[in-house]
Parts: sequence; structure tokens; C-alpha cells
Amino acid sequence: MPMSGNMGDIAGYVRGKRVLFVYGGGSVKKNGCYDDVKQAVSDGNGEFYELSGASRELSDIERGIKIVKDNDIEMIIGAGGAQIMDCSKLIAFGTCVAAIAVIRRELSRRWAAAIVVWQCVLAWVYAYLVYVV
Repeated sequence: MPMSGNMGDIAGYVRGKRVLFVYGGGSVKKNGCYDDVKQAVSDGNGEFYELSGASRELSDIERGIKIVKDNDIEMIIGAGGAQIMDCSKLIAFGTCVAAIAVIRRELSRRWAAAIVVWQCVLAWVYAYLVYVV
């Protein structure tokens, strides 16, 4: 089945990655989005994981973080309204915070702070290059 829209572009982004697809109810399955994303991940030789019924509830976010940690997820794709997008962002944020907490515990507070500063500098440089240059 050919992919609709720019779903072929997604196959390039997810190439060889483990992807968590976050969605709410069944509308993504009814409108074909679920099949398109799953096919794009398959075409990109990635691994597809899903979190259905997602919302801003802490239990859903914790479920997502557990999936990320257990499967070494490299990319999160959210499809749906504001609650789904918030859930996707909070899963990504929670995973990053957990990683920094481990660095702090295993190395030191200074290493954790240095990594946070380094990531912020890299993000700023990247944003500058993309949006200004």
C-alpha cells in the first residue's frame, strides 16, 4: 500500500531506529495514520513500538518512559491532539531527566551540570544555524 502525503520522508528519519508511536484513541487507525507510520518505520528498517490510549495522566507518561527505557527507544512520534503531543513531549523529557539523574548519581553533580549546559549550547547553535543562517 503506498504511503500518503510525506510519509516517505519519515522512513528516512527513522532509518534503523527504534520508534515509539504515541496516540490516543482509535482515530489514527481509522484515518490511516497508524498504518502509514508503521509502514514508514518498516520501510526504514526500524523497530515499531506503540503507546495507545495516551493522555497527560502521570500513569500514561510513566508507561511511555518504561517503554523507552526497556527498548532503548531512539525516536518518539506522537499523533493526535494536544494531550497526545504533551504526553509525547513529557515522555521524552522524563527520559532525559532520568538519564541526567543517573549521570549525577554515578559521576557527580558537576558532570550532570556540565552535560546540561553542553546540551543547551548545542541546541542554541543548532537553532541559530537552522533559523538564521
